[in-house]
Amino acid sequence: MFATGTVVDMVSTTSWDYDMKAPQCFEDPAFFFPLVGLLNCLLANPPRRPRPDSNPFWLRLAKALTAGTSDCAGAGYLLSQYPMVKSPANLHPGSLAWLTAVWDAFTTHCLLRTGDIYQHILLTTPEETLYPDTLSPTARTALGFLNYLANILIPNRLFTTRDGAVGLAPGITRPGDMLAVINGCHMPYVVRSTGPVKYDDECFEDALQIVGPCYLQGVMRGEIFEERGEDGWGKLEFTRYEGDGADSLDGWLMFV
Repeated sequence: MFATGTVVDMVSTTSWDYDMKAPQCFEDPAFFFPLVGLLNCLLANPPRRPRPDSNPFWLRLAKALTAGTSDCAGAGYLLSQYPMVKSPANLHPGSLAWLTAVWDAFTTHCLLRTGDIYQHILLTTPEETLYPDTLSPTARTALGFLNYLANILIPNRLFTTRDGAVGLAPGITRPGDMLAVINGCHMPYVVRSTGPVKYDDECFEDALQIVGPCYLQGVMRGEIFEERGEDGWGKLEFTRYEGDGADSLDGWLMFV
């Protein structure tokens, strides 16, 4: 398959592979503490972006984990279906204020060593279940978000890119995979080099395999076209094909 578009970035790091399918795995120390360590490490050493970003890193991270809540229409629906993730102060699910309140609760009770959930998982045995009814409203919200993360990060990977972006991708994504914007598609894709490929007696050196769609901070709402003047996009070539109602990225991509 041939398509027009371009590779815009490359996966630099990904979250770990957690092989666990138990419904209560979010209370498993083998899941919880690596997750807390990963998120705290990212928050303490955020990747730098080559272009300005008005969002603080914690918000970029929260949006990546929720596939663009408050940015992408419908992105907050899945998280809002978790019973424990109540709407703090009756904030509208999916809004920026709602995502901020959920993240604040998660930070207080899970990411900080003094948090109720952190202390419970640290000091109790795996057989001692954490009952939501025994928690404060904000701790219940944090526990609901932790449950959501367990379900999201087992089949998917949180990743950072060479250019400092953050995203969410299929579980088979690995460092070195590329991120491509394909004209006509509504989201970016993770793609992987396959090496030389023969097609109709012709050998192609740069064929790609589609790993799957992804959430990539900064290119989900057409920003790649709106910010074409920024230094970070200087390497990309933009064009408008005859009859197209929107701009496109110039360049051929071959997939197998």
